[in-house]
Amino acid sequence: MQTFVCTPSHLHARRSGGHARDPPRFLRLRQRPRKAAARVVVLLSAARHPAFPQLRIASPQLSMEVVASAPGKVLVAGGYLVLERPNAGLVLSTSARFYAIVRPLRDELSHDSWAWAWTDVKVTSPQLSREATYKLSLKKSTLQLTESANPFVEQAVQFSVAAAKVTVTDKEGKEALDKLLLQGLHITILGCNDFYSYRKQIEARGLPLTPEVTGGHCMADVVADIVTQSWDHEKVKFSLPPLMSLLLGEPGTGGSSTPSMVGSVKQWQKSDPQKSKETWSKLGIANSVLENQLRNLNKLAEDHWEAYESVLRSCSRLTCSKWTEVATNQHQELIVRSLLAARDAFLEIRLHMREMGIAAGVPIEPESQTQLLDATMNMEGVLLAGVPGAGGFDAVFSVILGEASDAVAKAWSSAGVLPLLVREDPRGVSLEAGDPRTREVSTAVSSIQIN
Repeated sequence: MQTFVCTPSHLHARRSGGHARDPPRFLRLRQRPRKAAARVVVLLSAARHPAFPQLRIASPQLSMEVVASAPGKVLVAGGYLVLERPNAGLVLSTSARFYAIVRPLRDELSHDSWAWAWTDVKVTSPQLSREATYKLSLKKSTLQLTESANPFVEQAVQFSVAAAKVTVTDKEGKEALDKLLLQGLHITILGCNDFYSYRKQIEARGLPLTPEVTGGHCMADVVADIVTQSWDHEKVKFSLPPLMSLLLGEPGTGGSSTPSMVGSVKQWQKSDPQKSKETWSKLGIANSVLENQLRNLNKLAEDHWEAYESVLRSCSRLTCSKWTEVATNQHQELIVRSLLAARDAFLEIRLHMREMGIAAGVPIEPESQTQLLDATMNMEGVLLAGVPGAGGFDAVFSVILGEASDAVAKAWSSAGVLPLLVREDPRGVSLEAGDPRTREVSTAVSSIQIN
């Protein structure tokens, strides 16, 4: 899903050297008092995009502060393949969110600001005790570094400003945007606690590993192609079928570098094009089967809810070898058949991902992960278990039926894997009512510093 909100999932790397998360779905507009005339880039950059016809640039009735949020993501299938067309990726958005609070740096414009070629951008991360300042070219929408570099910050700001300029075409809107940028941008980025690892602190205190204790020159052209939907890409809504839940875990066995792993896979493709093409073809087919089966389960749940609910709740208490025993009519047989087909497709995906990792010399599914995932998939009520995205040692996930999540979480804890509180949440990119630190919610952003 392509959107152009200056969201903190691109401003804020997960832990040290983490990866940006892609924001899906929608924006919400909230009216503000009349006196607040400034608009900020998080709204301007998405306004008049075809997907958001209700948004308008020209109205001077928005607050001096805007808060946008974007969810994290779990790439369930499509790792590596999504780097090349026409391959698709299967992504679940999560309940853990990143926030960007954007406000003007200066309340008033200087009398000589009309002659400025550059404006100021300041990005602060209270949780990480970091601050970066930039100069933003008003003509090219590019940043010039004045302190430490962060490519996630730079790309998010540059593309947001460029998108705003592309989508704002009327004179009044352009003047408002120019004035806003001349005031400078102060961006505060915050991440839900669930994005951060507290494993070291938990282990240091002798606590159990349970969820309860976790807490450029062509810039304008590229953006114009995206916001006018000129790219030959598809964006399709997707979520888990009912009565299924997502569980994430942190093995704690070391990190992985996605860029270097991708580089190794690319090198393997060049050195063995025939074998790599065969592997990618098999992966693409298996990925499509998995997607189709999950979509089919969504449809079966919609059309035959009673049969679906009965099967899911029964299967959640059984290992997969006994799932066929619960089907007592034709509809239930279709549901069980689809569940097993999804499992088989995912097992094939894991097989080919391991083969690719061995051939490329990178630990896409390391042996330690394989043992854990095999054991997990053999548990009662488990549909899928794998490594997300590019794989490696960072994380594992499982898709679980009914109420079987607690048993899996306990098993992971016993194996030294920290179950996380993150869950699937279909809510996408959103404009928020205010600073998340002022709200008392279960995944509230903490004001404590993260070292």
